[in-house]
Amino acid sequence: MKRMLKPETDYEAPNKTTIAYLTMCWETGRAITGVPIDYDINEKVIIVDLGNGYYGQLPFDECVIEKLKYCNDATIPLQVRMIVQKRVIRIKITRIENDKIVLSRKKNLLEICDYFLEENKLKVEAIVAETTEFGVFCDIGEGLIALCHYSEMSRARINPKSFLKVGTRVNVIVFPNSKEENMLNCSIRKATVVDYSKIKSGTIINVKVGLPLFDENGKVTGYFVEITPSISGIADINPYYERNTKLKSGDIVKAYVRSVQPSKHKVKLTIK
Repeated sequence: MKRMLKPETDYEAPNKTTIAYLTMCWETGRAITGVPIDYDINEKVIIVDLGNGYYGQLPFDECVIEKLKYCNDATIPLQVRMIVQKRVIRIKITRIENDKIVLSRKKNLLEICDYFLEENKLKVEAIVAETTEFGVFCDIGEGLIALCHYSEMSRARINPKSFLKVGTRVNVIVFPNSKEENMLNCSIRKATVVDYSKIKSGTIINVKVGLPLFDENGKVTGYFVEITPSISGIADINPYYERNTKLKSGDIVKAYVRSVQPSKHKVKLTIK
């Protein structure tokens, strides 16, 4: 599935920019692309090359939707450092006067964010940008990040930090969390069709290991496993195979399907 919104690095900076073109974009609210080349700490702006000898100023507080973050005693916000490292960004012109072109990346991001919030539940391809103990943050394009809580990653009980790696491409359903704060959530689990017809008893399939199951003595007796993000199961193990008691969340293993109960959303397996 193609990404509905391209990441910023997929755009090319214009090479035939004119003042007439920039004025038209300002008056119509059309987004343009530019290349961040430097920043001015005194003016608190990022200098953006708009092409053909034209340069714009992007104020620090117009870089991102969220509050600017500073690392330790740094005078430059973390987001500014990251933006200057980008090859191309997408921005809007907020003012042109006396040969000064003022830009806003925040305005463009807010419009895209509003689109997601208004449409509700849009399916896109995302890229895992960060993993945490409570879920993963996904880049859904245009500089927007959505949180996928671990409960929305899989039906299986998992450790999200080791279940998906940064850079992994995943299909997600995007939905709003708080319009006031322009926050977006997403679900990997809901973006996957539930289809038990392809899971047959007596067959061997690949599954992704989730969290372990323990007996009263603290010994591993099995694992929650993911067959697809929307289909989970419980896989027993043979305790005499020591390797099966040392599996980690996210490992891919083969398992024998003992029974399938779609009406109860249950699949019982045995790890081979």
